[in-house]
Amino acid sequence: MAWYEGDLQKAIAEEDWPKVLAYFEVVNTARSDSSRPAMYQSSSSRMQRELFSPLSVWAQSMSIKGTGAKLRALLSQEEKLEQAMASLEKAASGKSLKEGESQGQAAKAAWEAGRDALQEYVEVANKGMVRSLRKIDTPFST
Repeated sequence: MAWYEGDLQKAIAEEDWPKVLAYFEVVNTARSDSSRPAMYQSSSSRMQRELFSPLSVWAQSMSIKGTGAKLRALLSQEEKLEQAMASLEKAASGKSLKEGESQGQAAKAAWEAGRDALQEYVEVANKGMVRSLRKIDTPFST
């Protein structure tokens, strides 16, 4: 997640929209020498591979039997993050801006909403953590 607070935040501050949009670009993640037909090859965005999927998998690993309150809370925060990042993608592409709102303002607001969702995700994850496990460090400086 270092790139979220580092490179992505910097690209938003500099209004480098092609760089921001690159995080959402869906690319083929199959090996170049793969013999599988194209329809079976995996493709995803960096945002999906490095942020959404790991958070979802980690949240589901917290569930002992079915869906508990903690799992639902973690997945709720992950969904809020995905919504914030969808807003960021729209802002970076200049779509769906509110009256009088600049791309920079919309992108910064979306990034902050995503940051808040990540912070809450970590807080939920740390609640009730057994003593034998170290709590997760807060991902952002405050």
